[in-house]
Amino acid sequence: YITAKGLEQLDLDSNQLTGTISTVVGTLTSMTFLQYFSNPMTGTIPTEIGNLKELGTLGLYNMDLTGSVADEICANRQPAGNIEFLWTDCGTDDVTTIPQVECTCCNFCFIG
Repeated sequence: YITAKGLEQLDLDSNQLTGTISTVVGTLTSMTFLQYFSNPMTGTIPTEIGNLKELGTLGLYNMDLTGSVADEICANRQPAGNIEFLWTDCGTDDVTTIPQVECTCCNFCFIG
């Protein structure tokens, strides 16, 4: 259980983390930088990340996540919000393949 509400940066990339991203991450309201990339985590991207109004960077790529990036997260993209960098596995290598993660607001899409 995460209780570090004052935590501003969390970089967990390339740590072989498994399981899902906890919805508790949405309570870390001071978070400005959050990266989980290059971990074999599964599930969906928690809507609760949309609660992180100070978040400027969100890196969730090279993972096994599925689903869509929630409107609550997209609403925090610049210019209305603070998220400058939003990266997920929303890319494909051809026009007929459905992306692993659907994202209408990502500024870079990796091929999952």
